[in-house]
Parts: sequence; C-alpha cells; structure tokens
Amino acid sequence: MVAARLRRQSALAVAVVALSFAGLIGVLVGSAGLAVVWAILLGLGQGGQLSLALTLINLRAPNTCTATSLSTMAQSIGYLIAALGPVTAGAIHGATGSWTIPLLALLTVMIPLTLCGWMAGRDTPAVMRT
Repeated sequence: MVAARLRRQSALAVAVVALSFAGLIGVLVGSAGLAVVWAILLGLGQGGQLSLALTLINLRAPNTCTATSLSTMAQSIGYLIAALGPVTAGAIHGATGSWTIPLLALLTVMIPLTLCGWMAGRDTPAVMRT
C-alpha cells in the first residue's frame, strides 16, 4: 500500500533490503539471545522485498498484458534461481563446516539486490508500449 502511494519506491527498496541486511548481520555476529529480533528483521525484510518486487511489476507495466508477462517471467525464473539458494548454502556449509561463509555470501548478494531495487524504484515512465 505504501509503495503504490509513492512516486518513487527506491528508498523503500533500500529500506527493506536494509532490514534483511541487519538481520543477517545479527545472525552472523549478534547474540543468540536476540535470535527472535534477527528472525523478525529477516522476515520483515524478505517479505517486504517480495511484496515490493511484485508491486513494482504492476506499477511499472503500461498495461495488464505486460504486467502478466513480466510477472510470469519474474516468478518462474526468480523462483528457479531462488531454489538454488538453500542448496548452495547447504553445500557451502557442508564443505566448510561453518555458517559464516554462507551468511557472508548472502550479505554479498544484498549489494546487487539494493542496486536493482534502487533502479527499479526510480520514477521513470514505462518504456514498453504495446
């Protein structure tokens, strides 16, 4: 609801990624006694990212046909790529015996995620016209 009311969603995109980043940092170096806090931050961040991504498709598409096509492509390819995440993290953990490297890899992924969110949230007219 917030994203649809804003002309630019870039700051919102950065904010939801920052929540995930903070949660990952907490898991990596924070106190186990605050595990609930890290889980809440990760949940808010990841939920916000998914919601915002799907909202941006609708906000940026010039018509319903394009929105449907973009949504289909983003969800099918996105979920396919996302399915590799847990497998990769598990393989890294198995190879190293530690969760530090998989968590550092996730933190590294936050950098391009932030840049993509910033660019997708810019106030630009829809480019595709059908």
